[in-house]
Amino acid sequence: MRLIFVIILILNINFLLAQDFYPEECENLVPNASFEGNGKTTLKPWKKLNTADYFVYSTSKKIQDVNKIKFDKNYILRPARTGNAYAGLRFWPKNYNEFLQVKLNKTLEKGKIYYFEVYITPSKYSNCYAKSFGASFYPNAPNYLSPLVLETYRPQIEVRDEKGLKSDDPENEWLKISGTFTAMGNELFLTIGNFDLNNRDKFKRKSIFSFGKREAYYYVDDVLLCEIGIDSTLYFLSLNTTLDSQLFDIDEIDISAKDIIKTPNREDTLVQLIPDEGGSKTFFIYFEPNSYKLNDTIYRFFSYVVEVLRENPSLKILIKGYQETNESDDIKLAEKRAMNIFYLLNGNGISQSRFTIQLPKQSCKSDFGALLHCRLVTITIINE
Repeated sequence: MRLIFVIILILNINFLLAQDFYPEECENLVPNASFEGNGKTTLKPWKKLNTADYFVYSTSKKIQDVNKIKFDKNYILRPARTGNAYAGLRFWPKNYNEFLQVKLNKTLEKGKIYYFEVYITPSKYSNCYAKSFGASFYPNAPNYLSPLVLETYRPQIEVRDEKGLKSDDPENEWLKISGTFTAMGNELFLTIGNFDLNNRDKFKRKSIFSFGKREAYYYVDDVLLCEIGIDSTLYFLSLNTTLDSQLFDIDEIDISAKDIIKTPNREDTLVQLIPDEGGSKTFFIYFEPNSYKLNDTIYRFFSYVVEVLRENPSLKILIKGYQETNESDDIKLAEKRAMNIFYLLNGNGISQSRFTIQLPKQSCKSDFGALLHCRLVTITIINE
């Protein structure tokens, strides 16, 4: 018997992470993207929100030359990822975050998909890691110094790790933050930084011996934003990802009210998502009518799913997108819903070869007769 794990998650804003891919010939829409200033050693036209920092590496400069006000070890110069220049962002409690903001080279177009990436690395002198880092895109330049603005203008791209953002590669300390999103149209300003609204979500202490006021400090380099195409759910498919229109062989389940549970916490998820050997577990993601967009709730839930999949690399993932009718618009919507889930998982480092994506020609009621509607994607985790 295959176990069915049902979660009601209503999705209503555009949030999409993507795999490590963009066309080689893509045009970077970010000015002064590596902070080198075209030879002029300047951060301009980037704007600092709060007291963000700008560094140019030099072996001859001491910390007192960089920061004359106080002895802050975060100011000890270090090599940039590329070139000599890089930026620094500090995150403190009580809604104190530093951001970098810039006007893009051109306005983003409605319905176009854009790929974003930036590289960050934590300072070894701060006592905390940040749990998330992201990017927002809006027609205006939000003043994120205001808590109300921070709550209102949320990032379209955000990468989260409950263990703290850091590179696990001993050969490369720079961590890539990347993702894609579909533009609503007229976005002109990019802001990067940490957008968390409370301290619990923001910080992860580096060790039990990390005392004092919580502080996370990150160095930033090499920002990229480029158009990768029109909103097409099949854009990232390759030979390693199968698009299968055949129905998955699953037992017919009579889903009653007792099977519908609240969104689980981390402890619930880690236990419930790992199937026994030779078995599988399936859960449902529900969408609003005519929508395929993802919100913060689904992102938080899938941060737990990613943790399970990373710690269990043998697990396979079957993503199955359903539609209400056999009309072409409904089928396309089902594709987008399924592929958004794929982008989210794949963009967080889950190998493409572990996925199978199916788009059944029948409605979901052919599999699950008790469901009220078919605005859903099923995700099956398989332990072969």
